[in-house]
Amino acid sequence: MLKAPPVDEQQLQFQAFLGTAPGTAPQLTGLPPSLRALLPSAHAYDISFWDVASIIGSLVGLDSIQVIWDQMANLATGREFDPVVFSVAVLDVLTIFPPAAALKPVAKYAKVAITAMNRMNPRASRYLAGLIDNMYKKAKGRDFSAVFQSIAFFIIAADMMLDEEAREGLAVMVGSITSTEDFLGWIEYFSLADPELLSATAAGMSQPHQYVSSPLGDLFPVAHARVPAGAGRLYGQMLKEIAPAIQKAGGSAASSVRRLANVASGPSAQAARIRGVAFRGNLIKGVFNIVRRAGLPNLRNWLLGYNGQRIAPLALILTTVYLENEIDEGRLFPDTQHPFDQQRNRNQLNRLYREAVPATMGGWPIAKAHGASYHLVQLATTQAMGLNVLGIEVAREVPVFRSATQFNALDKEWRQTERYLRRIDIVTGTALHDDETWWEVKSWRAVSKSNRKPKQSVGKWTFNQGRKDAGGSTILAELDGDAEVVGRPHQQFSLDRIALNVGAFLPSAEMTAKPLTGEDDDPPTVKTSGLHWNFHKFTSGVNRDIVNPRKNLLEDALAVAPNGNKGAFRVQSVSESRAKSTINLGASQQLMDILKEKGYDLAQEAIDDLPETLE
Repeated sequence: MLKAPPVDEQQLQFQAFLGTAPGTAPQLTGLPPSLRALLPSAHAYDISFWDVASIIGSLVGLDSIQVIWDQMANLATGREFDPVVFSVAVLDVLTIFPPAAALKPVAKYAKVAITAMNRMNPRASRYLAGLIDNMYKKAKGRDFSAVFQSIAFFIIAADMMLDEEAREGLAVMVGSITSTEDFLGWIEYFSLADPELLSATAAGMSQPHQYVSSPLGDLFPVAHARVPAGAGRLYGQMLKEIAPAIQKAGGSAASSVRRLANVASGPSAQAARIRGVAFRGNLIKGVFNIVRRAGLPNLRNWLLGYNGQRIAPLALILTTVYLENEIDEGRLFPDTQHPFDQQRNRNQLNRLYREAVPATMGGWPIAKAHGASYHLVQLATTQAMGLNVLGIEVAREVPVFRSATQFNALDKEWRQTERYLRRIDIVTGTALHDDETWWEVKSWRAVSKSNRKPKQSVGKWTFNQGRKDAGGSTILAELDGDAEVVGRPHQQFSLDRIALNVGAFLPSAEMTAKPLTGEDDDPPTVKTSGLHWNFHKFTSGVNRDIVNPRKNLLEDALAVAPNGNKGAFRVQSVSESRAKSTINLGASQQLMDILKEKGYDLAQEAIDDLPETLE
């Protein structure tokens, strides 16, 4: 028989609480005669687990307690430690505690699940053993928060074992676990399946509890598991379906679902909305997408949204699911693209994720967030419409002759042009350089619901004037972001009209990266065949009084000739009537409708969250 270590102070205090003294049988005062009759007058083991569990251990037999002691002794002395045997034994003892009573009906299958997890990922079983041991130690101290969280997990894991596909999903989850924190992350995520247990966990032991009516009711708070019947099978099948996404997420999978659980457990209506769809595959895929491209700190605001947001969180999350699916299938930004274009598209897509819903809100980030989120939606919309997306934030140099005479010359001197830098939000077409259609996307608000003029300063460009870039280049650069110089939107639109008529040049960085040749005086190498300016159609705000400008008022502001040499501008640009035809309004519901037709899960929920829009 193994000899126990000396009794420590905590043990003495706990025995005092029980009315016992070292080396004596417990004084069972306060326990009903029916229970006292079941307890032995003396215990065969003198071990450091002498506590409530050791007293009522006789109700299930002392075998599990002995197993726990033996395994811990093995671990302490360097002998072989069996995490599966240890976990099963501790789980057996945990069911003694009334708060874990919900585990009793599924204990058999939960033990099978633990054994199966060991086969799936032996390292994970050791992490689980540590967690279960921690639950047990906390339970002895009347802290059942870890037990509350784990009940749903074990019920679900046991249910998964009853279905072949669900077992495959369990294997996918277990295979992603590389640390104790990973295991805890998945346990916290599955605790969302039981709102009552979630509330108990959040309340902690510092809050008043309802106590169970039982012989031990004066010792233990109660929690009843309400995991939906068959939930484990459904969740396991979902995990199997999104296995590629879990594998792609790699080490961030568990931390991502843990943060999801943390956010969804909040008291707000939006948290409850996320909680209601927390086990839908597309939501989890969206969470992985956001964390991979924008970072874990951004996830909270992606899920909960922010005041004045113009695209509902579910719609924006589903947008990322569609985009990433298209990328994974090679239909968007395929590997066949030139490395220069691949790098630009990847970097700019990551930037859009970060800016669409930044980790901290207020002031300037919100202004950028409106544009970036609509940029993502419009990128997905053009792709879903079957257009061939070639790139985002594509830099082009638009040539501008100073006079109509220079432009009309039979032998144009292209080196005489001023070249203005434009960054095109989205470029579609058959091929970069040879056939490009340019898309500019903006999310602007009107002055008010009754005054539908654009609130942003559209300004009016003075022909052939602008800022030089910081390097002093002859290329006149536009500014990034929304900190616009007066006339910048009108300047952008006017330059696009010129590019649609005469084409554009590649910037020097792209010329250097690609095997393209040309002389300084060659005509433009970029052929543009289409131009679209899409403005976000939306309503937002608490009172739904923040709306988009009217289309005709946008046309009036943008499609006019710039100040200065109007004759030179007109011969180099497309006509005003043709320019107006490129200005349109677009709502995010268009994309959600397309995704619903494509069979995307969560599309209907996303549509339900979108407010009605005005013309």
